Amino acid sequence: MSRIRKLIGAEDGDPIFLPLTREARVYIVYICLFATISTAQYIVSLPPFANSLALRADVISMLVDTISYTFNLIAVIVNFSPRRKRTAELTVSGLSLALLLGLTAAFAAEAVEDIEAAEDDEGDGDVGVEFVLAFAILGLIFDGSGIAAFYFCPEDEDDGSDKPMLKSDAMALTAAPELEATEEVEQTKEMCGVNINMLSANAHLLSDLLRSSTTLVEGILILSTDINSTLLDGVSALIICCLIIIGGIGSSYFWIQEVRQDCKEREVDEKLITKYENAEAKEGHPTLS
Repeated sequence: MSRIRKLIGAEDGDPIFLPLTREARVYIVYICLFATISTAQYIVSLPPFANSLALRADVISMLVDTISYTFNLIAVIVNFSPRRKRTAELTVSGLSLALLLGLTAAFAAEAVEDIEAAEDDEGDGDVGVEFVLAFAILGLIFDGSGIAAFYFCPEDEDDGSDKPMLKSDAMALTAAPELEATEEVEQTKEMCGVNINMLSANAHLLSDLLRSSTTLVEGILILSTDINSTLLDGVSALIICCLIIIGGIGSSYFWIQEVRQDCKEREVDEKLITKYENAEAKEGHPTLS
């Protein structure tokens, strides 16, 4: 147990796991929703049923989302130190974004190939439109449930009101109170006000809502027009991939900003520790443990 506490940065005697917060409960709902629909949708997207590349492309995104939510949940319920929790959040978010963009690019290339092949096909295509419509509607319902879970899940009583201070804050304010009003201390106290995990989670959810809407339009067009269904499915898959990439690029921008802010805070942290140690050496203050 002591090794686990050392790994997560918890003090001796502190619990390893934390109570379920609002954020943790929302993640649990997201994980259950996305794991259920992604498994069912992948099975149905195969040739014996829908034979839809658009549905499979959507499944890849949902699978990455599910993995990301799972690791985010671990970061929320495990009693990491503030700094190690932040590192875990940024690492998981970065890896999930890289995986999402890489897999989506591969599906986009496959969609282009399907479109080119369908243009030479004079038939009606072999996409099971009933499955496409069913999962488009089901996806919209699941996305709505996830959004409702985020907005209607009750707030924690101490939500946002008890942010932990870094060790350097305590050092600086104890040994050198005159540093309290400096810009460095104020920036460090903020401790990244944006919750990058919840921002990423809701961005993925809204993106999935758009993708479900795209497959719904695909199904309606297959039923109401004589256009080759495989061609429509390829175009729909390409649109879905573009939506994923656009969302991924936007999330990557925010992720990069958060990483830069985190690096800046680490630098400030080190400076404040150095200032405390220098003040301690001059004035004989006791060392903080």
